[in-house]
Amino acid sequence: MGPNQEFLVPAAFVGLYHGDWDDASFRMVRLRGLTPENSYLVRFQESSRTLTMTGTPLMNDGVRVDLPGMWTAEIVYVEPLKQ
Repeated sequence: MGPNQEFLVPAAFVGLYHGDWDDASFRMVRLRGLTPENSYLVRFQESSRTLTMTGTPLMNDGVRVDLPGMWTAEIVYVEPLKQ
């Protein structure tokens, strides 16, 4: 898998890990199936970062997921905000 990945998760979670097959310290993860104009809360299991983004940039640009060292992992939670 390359550093840019797409996942069909309408509002759930994405789990990623950094193995020994590459030296990338982060991944840009683009989501699919979101409502473009809706807002979503993006939280990270291992990082204290939280983001509020609409569906359009989450699907087009993605969200940066830092994986600083080999065999590190991250879970990204994507939750729709009430409109």
